[in-house]
Amino acid sequence: MTASLGRPLRIGIAGLGFGASLHAPVLRSFPDVQLVGIAGRSVDKAQGVADMLGIPKGCGSVSDLLDLNLDAITLALPPDQVF
Repeated sequence: MTASLGRPLRIGIAGLGFGASLHAPVLRSFPDVQLVGIAGRSVDKAQGVADMLGIPKGCGSVSDLLDLNLDAITLALPPDQVF
């Protein structure tokens, strides 16, 4: 994955529930991916989940997550909250 960027992909996760607990270890298994942040509705809850999943930054909104200069965001949200 670093061939085109010359550095690891910086990835964030939107959502704190079951999906995030699946996304994080899968993303971490790629050597050229850096998990940077995770977002939910509450920064305190997001930081707690971030700490539990070994992600550096918990964010209280997707806007805050976007401020982390990411290359991509995964959506770990219930289907009715995606659109």
